[in-house]
Amino acid sequence: MKNYLNYKLDILSAVAKRDADQIYQRECGLDVNHLRLLRLVSFYPEINPSELADRARLDRPKTSRMLARLVDRGFVVKHTTERDGRQVRLTTSPQGQILIKKANRIATNLERAFLSPLTEKQQTELVDWLDKLTHWVESGGLSRSYKTDSDELEN
Repeated sequence: MKNYLNYKLDILSAVAKRDADQIYQRECGLDVNHLRLLRLVSFYPEINPSELADRARLDRPKTSRMLARLVDRGFVVKHTTERDGRQVRLTTSPQGQILIKKANRIATNLERAFLSPLTEKQQTELVDWLDKLTHWVESGGLSRSYKTDSDELEN
C-alpha cells in the first residue's frame, strides 16, 4: 500500500497540513481551512457561500460552519444583494485583510521550509508536475484514461 501514489500524497498532505494547522493556530488563531476560506473571500469579492464551498473544495455544511466562525470573529462580512434580499454575498473586513497578510507571510515561510529538502530545480519541477497533474485530473483525464480489469482482459 505504501507504494501507491495516492496513498503517499494523502500522507504527505495530512502530515504537512497537521503541522501547518498548529503553526497557523498559534500565529493567527485559525486553521488552514479557515484561512483558505478567508483568502478566497478576499480574492473573489462578493462571492456567495455556495461558490465559496466549491472553490475551497469543501462540502457546503462544513463551509457554512466555518464561515459563521469567520463572520463571528469579524474577518468576513455577510450582506444581501440589493436586487434580491435573499442572496448572500461575502467580503473581507479590514481586520480580515490584516490577518490574510500575516497568514500569507507565514505561508511563504512554510512553503520555503516544506520545499527545503529539494534543490531549486526540483522545486520548480515539482510545482510544474503538480500543476500539470491537477489540470489533467480536473479536466477528466483520469476518468478517460482508466481501464478496468475487464478492459485489459479484452485486449
